Amino acid sequence: EPVNGHLKDRIGLRRFSRRGLNANNAEAHLSAAALNLRRLHRVQPA
Repeated sequence: EPVNGHLKDRIGLRRFSRRGLNANNAEAHLSAAALNLRRLHRVQPA
């Protein structure tokens, strides 16, 4: 739930911009990867 809320609130993934299950899955995975990269960047030492 917190991850979904963060994607909806911070990244703006309230609606999918594509049609079709495969396109929506790809968009969700890309958004999750972007979220993971942001978290990795935040916790990585300088």
